[in-house]
Amino acid sequence: MRGKALRFFLIAGGVVLMSLIAAPRLSNSAQTQSHLADQDAIRLQKPLRHEVNVVLKLIQVVVTDKNGNPVTDLKKEDFALTDNGDEKKLTAFERHDLKVEHSAWKSGEAQIGETPLPASRLLNRKIIFLFDFATGSYTGVRKATEAALNFIDTKLFPDDELGVITFSFTKGLQFSELLTTDHKKIRTVISSFGLHSGAGGALSEEEKYNDQLAAGAAADARKASPLTLDRGDSNFVADRRLLIRAYFDRMMALAQALRYLPGKKDIVFFSSGITTGQLKGGNASPQEADLETDHRRMLTDIFNAMVTANAVIYPIFTGERTTGLDMKTTAASLMEMAAKTGGQYFGYAQNYSDNFEKFQTLTAAYYVLGYSINETWDGHYHKVKVLVSRPGCQVRAQAGYLNPKEFADYSELEKQIHLIDLALAEKPLLQEPLRFPMAALGLSCGAADNIGLAAEIPLAELRAAGMGRVEIVRLVFNAADEIVDSRRTEEDLRARKERTAVLASLLTAPPGQVRCRIVIRDLESGRSAVAGTSLDSPVSTETEVRVQPPLLLRGERDQFILKNPKPAKAEAGAASATPAEAFFLDPAQYVPDFRTALKRGSEIAGIISCTGPPDLLKQIRLTAVLFDKFKNEPHDVPLATAGEKTTSGARIFFIRFRVPDVESDEYSLIFTAMGPDGPLSRIVRDFVLD
Repeated sequence: MRGKALRFFLIAGGVVLMSLIAAPRLSNSAQTQSHLADQDAIRLQKPLRHEVNVVLKLIQVVVTDKNGNPVTDLKKEDFALTDNGDEKKLTAFERHDLKVEHSAWKSGEAQIGETPLPASRLLNRKIIFLFDFATGSYTGVRKATEAALNFIDTKLFPDDELGVITFSFTKGLQFSELLTTDHKKIRTVISSFGLHSGAGGALSEEEKYNDQLAAGAAADARKASPLTLDRGDSNFVADRRLLIRAYFDRMMALAQALRYLPGKKDIVFFSSGITTGQLKGGNASPQEADLETDHRRMLTDIFNAMVTANAVIYPIFTGERTTGLDMKTTAASLMEMAAKTGGQYFGYAQNYSDNFEKFQTLTAAYYVLGYSINETWDGHYHKVKVLVSRPGCQVRAQAGYLNPKEFADYSELEKQIHLIDLALAEKPLLQEPLRFPMAALGLSCGAADNIGLAAEIPLAELRAAGMGRVEIVRLVFNAADEIVDSRRTEEDLRARKERTAVLASLLTAPPGQVRCRIVIRDLESGRSAVAGTSLDSPVSTETEVRVQPPLLLRGERDQFILKNPKPAKAEAGAASATPAEAFFLDPAQYVPDFRTALKRGSEIAGIISCTGPPDLLKQIRLTAVLFDKFKNEPHDVPLATAGEKTTSGARIFFIRFRVPDVESDEYSLIFTAMGPDGPLSRIVRDFVLD
């Protein structure tokens, strides 16, 4: 089965949200995709709550001999399994040796993503790179980045599911592209850390903090909560002891979140570990000794939680090369983490070639055992034990699993994971949400509320899918899939009778490529609907005019308007206080029109934003042509500009035009920004005329 992407973003003081459960799709568009839930429980019936279901539970097992070499020739009859002490009959069995299965695929000789996948398997290998920017040296973390990229290029198999997590004291835990087979995207994420240039990225910020701490410039944070550590102008309010405590809190949250990801998770942990000096804050006072005891207890809890989550940790040391005694002291927590979770400690990051050869040996061969259970939605934990009858074999299998539970019983972290999964995953982990279209427009450059989001929400279909009291979250992600802005409102759909509603919102985006999402989620059941699009947010240094994709409108009065989040704090050059003022979308008269088929002779309105240098923007005029794609015939489309608005870096037009009464066919509608000397930029939309 193909992998999924699970992403969420934890900040040093909180977490930003996101998704759950299968439902019928909306019509329209290329945005919808088929979905097969890739889970360790393949549901024969899939209710939303309470019912008892017969499901096929899948357990991933690694078997090695006394020398640690994989045993790959076992049969189903060689295994015995108990669930909460009850022996289970194995009804499904798979044996995988990835090196053999992919013998036709030679690492380095084919581009990632170009190799045909093998036959679908019940569970794929899942690998997570966890980069600890908080404790590693610059050289070590840079080498870790090089190691991860080398592994992707030479060791990764096409259907391996891969993820990336980073941790720093200044930014907390950040999750990017967790469990996806889009390896090129993972490579891009790792390459974007900014380590190679020595500037930018989480490590750069971490170095600033450590320099300040060493110089005594950081204030004592004992008066602040370790979960609300704020940063302003690189002057961090921080104390290492509380930051270490926050570190443990985040690692525990990670372990608890991983419980709900199916199958075995192999975590390659690039870190220099937590040293005794760090735990004590540098001085061995009685109070600090008590603190270290508390931290030691938390470490033990984290190890146990990782085992419960079926997460096996393979640490790679990213500290400076030093004496054997110092290195052993610094890496002690990493060695213990590997031993307690069933992994292996690999030593220095500089030796990544040998390290990943060992990793391949330990993870590329595994078995999948399946058995039927009566699953209940109670969230209870089941202990699992796997035995092999062949003498001399060592078995590593997940210690157990959690029953599913109702969405309303999710913790805040679980709900946040759920939300981000909805927003970014093409195939969300636990449900296929309803899909609806949306549009995003660049409205200004370098100001608050500089982009506009618009959508027509299908209320009737949401109610039919069982959605009642919902939250509506608008989000903007930057190129690294970090949330840069989010706005949230609530609505009770049960109180509405309208079939549709208009949503128009303003958000703030950084310059460059961004991804925009609207997530609607039922607060009780977790059922959801999602819309998404991408946008090139205006850049102040642009030297050319760009025509952004238009938002077409159709006349429709008295539409229900979803409540709008509060605008960002007003800044110079801000687009406007309301969406209607900002981009001419008056919901009392118009609704967004996402149709791909237009009627000949119909009246159409629209909003077009042109971005670029102010001197050029002043000189442009808009033209439109309807171009027959098969006959290569152009038809002029006279545009009437009913209004316009100039902001910092953008000129926004409200236009009207009539669709030419031409022969039914497939056409391109081409909008062009004309300058004094000819065309400067154009945008193309394809339509069918009927």
